[in-house]
Amino acid sequence: MVPTAVSQVLEQVVNAIVSVSAAYLFIQWNIDSLDKSAWGAAGGTLGTCLGAFSALLLVVFVYHIYRPVQRKLERRDRGRRLYSASHIYRILFLTILPIILSQTVYQISGLDYYLFGDIMGGRGMDPVTIKSLVGVYSSKYRVLTSVPIAISTSIASSMIPSAVAAFTERDTVQLKNNILSGIKFNMIIAFPCAMGYTILGQSIVRLLFPSSNYVLGGHLMLAGSAAIVFYAISNVTGSALQSIDRMHTPVIHSAVSLGIHVILVVCLLKFTGLGIYVLIIGNVTFPIVVSILNLLALRRYIPSLRLKPLKTFFVPLSASLWMSIAVVLVYTLSDKLFSSFLGGYMANAVSVILALFTAVVVYFVVFLKLRGMTKEEMFDFPMGRKLYRMAVKLKLMK
Repeated sequence: MVPTAVSQVLEQVVNAIVSVSAAYLFIQWNIDSLDKSAWGAAGGTLGTCLGAFSALLLVVFVYHIYRPVQRKLERRDRGRRLYSASHIYRILFLTILPIILSQTVYQISGLDYYLFGDIMGGRGMDPVTIKSLVGVYSSKYRVLTSVPIAISTSIASSMIPSAVAAFTERDTVQLKNNILSGIKFNMIIAFPCAMGYTILGQSIVRLLFPSSNYVLGGHLMLAGSAAIVFYAISNVTGSALQSIDRMHTPVIHSAVSLGIHVILVVCLLKFTGLGIYVLIIGNVTFPIVVSILNLLALRRYIPSLRLKPLKTFFVPLSASLWMSIAVVLVYTLSDKLFSSFLGGYMANAVSVILALFTAVVVYFVVFLKLRGMTKEEMFDFPMGRKLYRMAVKLKLMK
């Protein structure tokens, strides 16, 4: 599971870097074209393609490294093989297919671009404006929010093996602990990311896309950052259902949510003046419906499963709110201080970096002060032992 998780993080990092760079370069190379916004969107699409390709290369590389060891094991265990290759491939296919279908349904939600262009074009919006708005939505909002969502997906994937083992051994206590820990770890990451994008969205977009409409990009981040939290919940609860042999359930839930999503987007585009913000509403409501259905299914299949709202949701949210106050103060003061001699863009860049550093420190301190995590839970977190030693030195934990 480690190479898979690392490949997913690598995919989103490459996606973000290439999308930002390619969108900027494509627009610069076609600055005099009426289709320059479309070229920017094409740059974002290129990032998605190269991100997936880089993840594939990593997995293939790891596979070839371990292949000699696997061959030795195959020769040693040749006399004890119980299943034919065709049987194993059939089981793998039946296991993988629901996961692929679930992700396919999520990607189909990208038909929002077509719906927006078709309906808004019918209402009289000119093609250049449509392309510009969709370009800001796809190459800025979607690209930036996909990074924390990728981390959430990696954590959800890493949870599956231990949850499957507990389910197979009928260890209900361990199974519940794995699921609750997966949800909690996702919330620890999702809440500060969503709050950070809400507070610093426009400044981050301006830092990464200085020549574009960073004002609209910031407004989209402000309106739609909450989607990060709900995608995190939908990812981890979907993985939990897959780990208890309910492979088809997340697919059904995603399909139901997609149907509601399409109806909602079409109605809002036709009968309101919300414009591009309709896509933001659709992007937030899609994971909300999936999350609710997944949580209800988990309660149905594991009746004794009980979430801990205080530790799971309210502590990360409270720490994020304190973090936001500190971020606003640091960014505002820094921007006023540096604007006088660095200029607008550089002052914003320095202020964003200082604000993000402040956010990390304040969130870490406040979260531990609120006793959001035990020593055992921190050890399960990536680099948990180092973080624990740091917390002990700072007298945040015993």
